[in-house]
Amino acid sequence: MSEKPRVGIFGMTSCYGCQLEIINLEENILRLLDHVNISYWRLALETPSDPKNLDIAIIEGSASNQEEIEELREIRQNSKIVITIGACAALGGVQGMRNLMNNERVMSAAYSNLSGVRATEVKAIHEVIKVDYAVRGCPINKEEFAAAILHLLAGTQPPAWNMPVCNECKIKGNECFFERKKPLPHYQSRVCLGPISEAGCGARCPSNGMPCDGCRGWTEDAHVKQWIKEGLERNQTIEDLAMLVHRYSGGTKDSEIAKE
Repeated sequence: MSEKPRVGIFGMTSCYGCQLEIINLEENILRLLDHVNISYWRLALETPSDPKNLDIAIIEGSASNQEEIEELREIRQNSKIVITIGACAALGGVQGMRNLMNNERVMSAAYSNLSGVRATEVKAIHEVIKVDYAVRGCPINKEEFAAAILHLLAGTQPPAWNMPVCNECKIKGNECFFERKKPLPHYQSRVCLGPISEAGCGARCPSNGMPCDGCRGWTEDAHVKQWIKEGLERNQTIEDLAMLVHRYSGGTKDSEIAKE
């Protein structure tokens, strides 16, 4: 019997919520373990082994200091396949918003003494190393994660969604936030990112009465100009819209609203 593929799970700057979603697979994680050997996972293993000679490396979080950048390069060197999980890894995450702000003011607001702060510009993982596949979302969909691993183990590429969240809303029969007459609560965004955001989440937020906030990133053919036009017609400023679309993607250069 051939040896099972060795898997390592790593966490960079993040809340570790996506790794918790893997744990939340519960009994299904045992089925996953029928196919792989998780040899390195600081969050869940009491004594992780040496994170080298891995068949698959799974990475959560964004790179926000030089130590993480160096660790990522070492992971890539020691892994045949690299998968990222979550919005932080794919887009930079909420912490990436500080790339759009005055860095000194951000650091001073967070720390009383800046002498030991090692922060650098926040980067999505693919801006540091080559990534073979990304499971998106904040947090990830645990079933989508498990299916992606099984696809890669079988030597096939997991299916790409490449359609907006709006499609999933239509399937579920959700009322469109751009068409609804009832005003939204003051604490919710006045603009839904569903038309320009990648599907695959099952329209989780709209199905629970909240506009999509774009945690899976943009679709490949996102109609951003039309979305901006709709937002401006709803009394949003271009600054409001820019901050909204950069909520998760401030740490990547892939979605700069200024280009539009």
